[in-house]
Amino acid sequence: MTESSQITNLVAGQRRDDSLGEAGCTQRCARHVYGFSEAKGEEQIPGSLAVLEDQKDVATRLYTPIKPWQTQLLDLQPGAFGSPLKGVLRVAHVMEGDGLVLKDEDFRVSYTALSYCWGEPLYCRPLEVNGELYPITESLFHTLQRVRPASKPLFVWTDMVCIHQHNNVERSLQLRNMLRIYEKAEHVVGWLGEHSGHSRLVIELLRSKQFSQQWLQSDVEQESDHARPQFCAGHMTSLSDGLREVVDLPWFRRVWVKQEVWAARKLTVQFGESNLPWQDFQRLSRLADITDNSRTLSLKQDITARLGGLWVASSTERLGVQMDDRPALNDDRPALNDDTVDSDDYTVDYHPWRDKPADTLNLIGRAAGCECSDPRDRVYGLLGMTPIKVVEAMTCDSARLSLAVDYTKHPVTIFQDLMRYLIRREGTLNPLALGATFGSEVQGRKLPSWVIDWSRPVSKTP
Repeated sequence: MTESSQITNLVAGQRRDDSLGEAGCTQRCARHVYGFSEAKGEEQIPGSLAVLEDQKDVATRLYTPIKPWQTQLLDLQPGAFGSPLKGVLRVAHVMEGDGLVLKDEDFRVSYTALSYCWGEPLYCRPLEVNGELYPITESLFHTLQRVRPASKPLFVWTDMVCIHQHNNVERSLQLRNMLRIYEKAEHVVGWLGEHSGHSRLVIELLRSKQFSQQWLQSDVEQESDHARPQFCAGHMTSLSDGLREVVDLPWFRRVWVKQEVWAARKLTVQFGESNLPWQDFQRLSRLADITDNSRTLSLKQDITARLGGLWVASSTERLGVQMDDRPALNDDRPALNDDTVDSDDYTVDYHPWRDKPADTLNLIGRAAGCECSDPRDRVYGLLGMTPIKVVEAMTCDSARLSLAVDYTKHPVTIFQDLMRYLIRREGTLNPLALGATFGSEVQGRKLPSWVIDWSRPVSKTP
């Protein structure tokens, strides 16, 4: 049966015989119309959680110092799903142009950057890197298993492995490169997690070319109820439940995701074994229109809120301006192996909209409800999208309107730094009139009465 005839059977409004019952109808529809079973479970990875050496101890042997204009790439080796993960860390230069330049070979390579949630801080899965068993989280383990090709290696950039997470000095330096790393990636993959419950139905509908062309790309709201695709009661419930599961995924609430999606040239969403382009994933709201039940309005509002927070990030027009307006690099730069080189010679100012400082307050305020494991990332995780001039802690000049990135600081100090920056930028005390929470406690320390708690919602009016 062709997909076209399958879809016709679905949307013709054919009601199954009541004697089948809801369970029988659901199983029958899923198997014959879509060619899969909703009861089908994810392919399981063999083996159990490993007892591994402490990640920090392995990191002391694995990482070597790198320059501020460098990062590391994971050369992920091919393998079948479920087989051990193996790779090699390669130092690369973050320079002008697409991709990264491998230090040892002076060769430019394309790579995939990962956007994912770290999950629980339990480092119980092994990734063999440079001969060391480096412990990673369950979330990253599954991400790498899903994106790893079966027959060829893949260069991957992932913050958990490509940044020395136990060295706050390197973390501070690498933050300046984060936006460029995601911009320069050939491909960014947003990992939503493994399927659970009814989410598979949602993804399969979005992936169906025929269904998408017939229903998701048309103006469903302007059509009569009779013209809508008619699901049986069981599948209508499954669709609503699946949409709710997708909307509630933690990936949408992660602070770093905003910047990662915003910078991506090509973004794919990976959900279990399924993947689809971002532009197709954005049709979630069209599926909510189709549900047409008591939960439709709430679903549409939540979908709009989730995707709306990332829409600017994926705007081709905004990214086009950003890419086209980059200033040229200085041709008189010193050699990369010169230890006396100023890292600013190799960094490119990717912010042609620095004349719009209001973006900073709006962005950080709107992201206050997002989640992050480190409170410092409520500021640092968004700087790449703002007009703030980001500098290294040791080069911070009080006479320049800039913000130093320093992960050795307490979150309270970082919140103070941002408040001072905003007051200096405005030249007034207007930031104190914001509708925000002042002087609260953050990680055991109390904020000064004039400092906003950036982990709580902020509005423009008190």
